[in-house]
Amino acid sequence: MKRIFITMVISIVFLTSAIAQKTVSGKVVDSGGKSLPGVNIIVKGTSKVAVTDLEGNYKIDVNNDNAVLVFKFIGMKTIEVPVNGQTNMPEVVMEDDATGLDEIVVVGYGTSSKRALIHQLQVLTTNKLMHCL
Repeated sequence: MKRIFITMVISIVFLTSAIAQKTVSGKVVDSGGKSLPGVNIIVKGTSKVAVTDLEGNYKIDVNNDNAVLVFKFIGMKTIEVPVNGQTNMPEVVMEDDATGLDEIVVVGYGTSSKRALIHQLQVLTTNKLMHCL
């Protein structure tokens, strides 16, 4: 009798947690309407993370209807979208964030700002690259 009671209590706990979660899905595009692959989607306040596929689609589990999804992508403004009980989210449009990419120079082993470069700087054109091949 005791085993049956314990088994029922454990089952109820697992069923309650499974019912509380729901899967939310949607699509992420840029301001031109093109799909954005590789966008990070985070359920705010949790460690749940998803990434968009090649077509910009995503699926992520949320714990409650009041969850907030945070969309992050390099070179784009971070967006927070409340779930509001929806399972099929409206299309999320991310906008360019050009201020974060101002005056960055890529070097062979990392990045540096233009002001920090004191030594020689060369421009590599496609003609020079083709000549090397």
